[in-house]
Amino acid sequence: MSKHRFIGLDGEMTGGTKTLDFYKEYQLCQIGIALSYDDIFSSDIGFDEGSYKVTEQALEVNKFTHERIQSGPRQGEVDSELVTWIRERILEANKPFGLKLIAVGWNVSSWDMPFVRQYLPRFAEWVWYRAVDLNSVVFTAQKVTGQSYDAIKGGAKRYAEKVIKHSVEWHSAGYDAAASLAAWDYLIKLLKGKIVWEVKDDQ
Repeated sequence: MSKHRFIGLDGEMTGGTKTLDFYKEYQLCQIGIALSYDDIFSSDIGFDEGSYKVTEQALEVNKFTHERIQSGPRQGEVDSELVTWIRERILEANKPFGLKLIAVGWNVSSWDMPFVRQYLPRFAEWVWYRAVDLNSVVFTAQKVTGQSYDAIKGGAKRYAEKVIKHSVEWHSAGYDAAASLAAWDYLIKLLKGKIVWEVKDDQ
């Protein structure tokens, strides 16, 4: 019998144009998986010179360089390390058909997961086709609370910065994966009426 486990998931890519085969046109250059705020797997993924396509806009956002992309561990190595990391932490990962990981993240199903399936196929076998898209949860919270999308998402991001104890590093896949879990916790509390819609500095 399978067991579901929610995980924060985020990737950094070499480009961001949504063409039909965007996950083949650009590459996954960093993966972050969070089982909790503090239990995080993060790794660069490297590609040989001439085997990847990159945009300057992507480099400006994720702060990667061509040297960093070319020097990272290759995708097969990262895929194997990630599978081992999961197996060491989750009992059901060592049982046949015993684990379904549900990815939590911003636009995770339609953007991050196609890259994960393309570049980390062994790990991707564990990730369920269903996912928690935080954008959709924010739209739900917007309807419930009457607050704007930007205000609710901003509150979720500030909440993440408060509850995650290590340094804030937006657009670092490991941090963003953990921040996705924190944002989801915030949104659940907001929808339950157990938290104000905006996180104040003194809270």
